[in-house]
Amino acid sequence: MIVQGLVFIMLVVTVSSKRFQGPEKRIVDGNPVGTHIPWQVALSQNGSLICGGVIYSERVVLTAAHCVYGVKIKDVSVRAGSLSWNSGGQLVKIKSSVSHEKFNLTILTNDIAVLFLSSSLKFDNFTRNVKLAKRTPEVGTPATVSGWGWTYFNPDGKTPDKLHAVTVFVKERKRCDKAYSKLAELLAEDTDVFLEKDQICASAFGAGSCPGDSGGPLVTTSSKRLIGIVSGGFRCLTPSIYSDVAVHKKWIESTVSCFCH
Repeated sequence: MIVQGLVFIMLVVTVSSKRFQGPEKRIVDGNPVGTHIPWQVALSQNGSLICGGVIYSERVVLTAAHCVYGVKIKDVSVRAGSLSWNSGGQLVKIKSSVSHEKFNLTILTNDIAVLFLSSSLKFDNFTRNVKLAKRTPEVGTPATVSGWGWTYFNPDGKTPDKLHAVTVFVKERKRCDKAYSKLAELLAEDTDVFLEKDQICASAFGAGSCPGDSGGPLVTTSSKRLIGIVSGGFRCLTPSIYSDVAVHKKWIESTVSCFCH
């Protein structure tokens, strides 16, 4: 699930990006989860994992906008309350989705979407929501990122059946920009990568998110607040890039309110 790469490529996105190769599927250098991460869900279509997601309420799930870009949303299912993406727990269909109106597929800004479920999730010890962060996390904040994505950059590899997770730390923006530029130069990429205002970066040595982890949660280890949603990276090389939930908090709340009333 957590991978050592920087740029992810979303499984459902077939358009190449100049800035990102797409969302990464799996956590790099992470470990199988022994206990449930109750707010984590898996998004699947026709028997294939496409992304992760985060429970906002009994009828609402958050994910990355690129996860549902060009996808026939009513063919996508959400599985909650299971360590496996393809069995157990609760499986529900998605009724509709709303992606941020300013989502940019090329640079993955405003990479956030709200999914409205066709039926309510039943909250219990294995399934529940997580509260949103009220402010952008400080540098050094420890957080857990989880998902079923690759454990290393391997386009031909399979995703794990069991949920993986790893602890990472929020990094200083300029350091991430410098790291991305160095990697772009090393890998002979045409353009540099720079964080936008609604993005944060986080990593630990050799650990982070990878394709398949997209849309999944980055949650503070102490207060259990959702601070980020897995968005992108650079070939599973850390630090990974996340949509800053605090920046989008008002948009999330207003979107949910408009479509739930």
